[in-house]
Amino acid sequence: MATNAPNRTIGLGILSTAQDAAGSDFFGIGVLCHAGFATPNLLAFDAPTDPAGTAFVDFSIPNNPALAGTPAYFQGFFLTTLCKPSPFGLMSSRGLSLVFQP
Repeated sequence: MATNAPNRTIGLGILSTAQDAAGSDFFGIGVLCHAGFATPNLLAFDAPTDPAGTAFVDFSIPNNPALAGTPAYFQGFFLTTLCKPSPFGLMSSRGLSLVFQP
């Protein structure tokens, strides 16, 4: 889900069906949100990083033909003490978009 994140830190992953391509500081905490929060289809999950600063998240995709062609947008948010990208010590990934295929 994310690379080049701080190593061995806690993270929050977001999956959304809405996109904010330009990014906005939705919560006013100094990080850009590219996954849209103004949607009823929003999932949040734990996304810790490994010693290399990579976050992996496993989840199953239902075998539902109605999902074919549906876009999804992922983004990660991480706690960091190495640099100060935001006043709260948070950083965000640039996001990932994908489309479910049949």
